[in-house]
Amino acid sequence: MGGLMNKKDLQKILKLHYKWLNGETGGERANLVRANLYGANLEDANLVHANLVRANLYGANLVHANLVRANLYGANLEDANLYGANLGDAKNIKAANIIPHLHILKLQKGKLVAYKFFHQDGQSPYQNQSYDLKKGKVYECSDGDTDELKECSAGLNVATLPWCVWNKQPDDVICEVEFIAKDILAIPIATDGKFRVSRFVIKRVLTEKQVDKMLVLNIGSGK
Repeated sequence: MGGLMNKKDLQKILKLHYKWLNGETGGERANLVRANLYGANLEDANLVHANLVRANLYGANLVHANLVRANLYGANLEDANLYGANLGDAKNIKAANIIPHLHILKLQKGKLVAYKFFHQDGQSPYQNQSYDLKKGKVYECSDGDTDELKECSAGLNVATLPWCVWNKQPDDVICEVEFIAKDILAIPIATDGKFRVSRFVIKRVLTEKQVDKMLVLNIGSGK
C-alpha cells in the first residue's frame, strides 16, 4: 500500500465516479484498490459500486456515506466512523476488517457491561415494555435480529454510557446491565454506540453522580 492519498486526487476520483454513476461522458468508476485513505473525510460520499478492495480506511469519516454495492474485500475499516452509512448489498463485508471499538466485545471473555436508560417507572422509551430495575433481574429475547446491517431491530437494545447520556431525557434513569459475549446478537456496522443482546442482567441503577464520575474517568465508553 502506498503513501496517504492526496486530498485533491481523492476529490477528483469521487467527482469522476459521480459522473460515472450518472452516465455522464468522461465519468469513471472509483478504483481505490489498496488506496491509503487513513483518516480520510468521506462524509456523505457517494461510493456506490466503488472498488475499495484492500483499501486502508482506518479511522476514516464515513458518516452517511453511500457504500451500496461497493466492494470492500480486505478493506481496513478499523475505527472508521460508519454512523448512518448505507452498506446495503456491499460486497465482501465479512472479509473486511471492521473492528470499531464495540466489535472487540465479541472477543472478550467473562462478564461484560453495557447501559440502558428507562423512564423512572421502568418503562422503555422505545418499546411498549416495562422493566423491573431491581439488581439481579434477568431479561431475555428469543427472537432477536442478528443482521448487523440493521441499526435498529428486534432484541434487547443496550449501548455505551455516553450514548445513553446523549439520548435520554432529563428525568430518565440509566441502568448498568451485564452479559457475556455469546449473548451479543448484533453490533451494527454503522452503530453510534447502540447494539443488541439476547440476554442481560440488571446490575444497578446509576445515580447522576456515578454517571458523571464514570464519564470523567472515561469508564464504560468502550462497553
